[in-house]
Amino acid sequence: MAADRLLSRDDLPDVISNLTRAAFGSPSSRTPWAVLYDRHKSGCSERLRQVAEPVTRTFPRVGGGRGGTRGPLRSGYQPEHIPAFLEPDWYQRYLASCAGSEVKSVRRAAAVRLVQWTMGGTYDDAAEFLGITPVQTHLLTGRETRRSAWTRCNPLEVDKALRALASELQSRRQPPVDYWHRRQALHEWVLSIDSWEALVKELPSVRTQTRTRTDDRKRQDASVFIWTLVTRGEHLFAPRPLEAAQPTEIQQQWAARRNTAWFQFSRPDPLRHYADLRYVLAKYAQQLAREIDAGAGPTATLADEVNGSPNVPTLTHSRHPCP
Repeated sequence: MAADRLLSRDDLPDVISNLTRAAFGSPSSRTPWAVLYDRHKSGCSERLRQVAEPVTRTFPRVGGGRGGTRGPLRSGYQPEHIPAFLEPDWYQRYLASCAGSEVKSVRRAAAVRLVQWTMGGTYDDAAEFLGITPVQTHLLTGRETRRSAWTRCNPLEVDKALRALASELQSRRQPPVDYWHRRQALHEWVLSIDSWEALVKELPSVRTQTRTRTDDRKRQDASVFIWTLVTRGEHLFAPRPLEAAQPTEIQQQWAARRNTAWFQFSRPDPLRHYADLRYVLAKYAQQLAREIDAGAGPTATLADEVNGSPNVPTLTHSRHPCP
């Protein structure tokens, strides 16, 4: 009777989270409750396993699915349906109230956690699936650094919010976006010279020469902006093949300008040139996303361009709203 009453509680996730609260300060698999659960979980009910495994992060690897793993959760969403940088709407509705000032860290870590819940494996496995690897950034390397995303958040509130979001994702009616497929389609991708020149021609002419530079550095920055719109990822993890092909000195110069360029692309009131450029790039990104989702996305890379085979998607010129 006691077991039945416990398992039927609506706040069972909170109860289990309280038992494993030390998981946010030390590996969850080492907490006393988690050790006991791991020893006897084969005899536990489905209800208890569904609640306990995400909290204790005891994710066994199982075969099948994109990325080679599937976790214990039976969910309607899959790892490929989660963008690397949690959708702004999802964040605002579920996590904004408990994130404090750690907006970027929480959006990133929440995406990783959602993938881990349904994919299985470790936190790093899920991050790598999303294209966030230790090679690219120090933000998610090291146990203590990873947990820093949650240090100013109430872990129970975050866990409860993520569970509510996961429940919504499981029951949504519209077909989900395959962000994994989009990332793969744009792996090592950069705007071709012909596509870039076609986009530049759409820009209104301005007098200030410094605002109209359309060199390869600007083409790389534009490619990164398009990548973030299509994949819903962070610009920090976008491929930069054009930059990588430059001499070391040039790479350093371009890297020093990354934050400045991204600030102009992302600020609500950019300079006129960037506002115009952002408009045509957003329009391009809309069409590119449709082509990728339809299975006709870009196949050309920087190597193709060097070999004389640029990929130039057809652009429409209608003035419809940006995404």
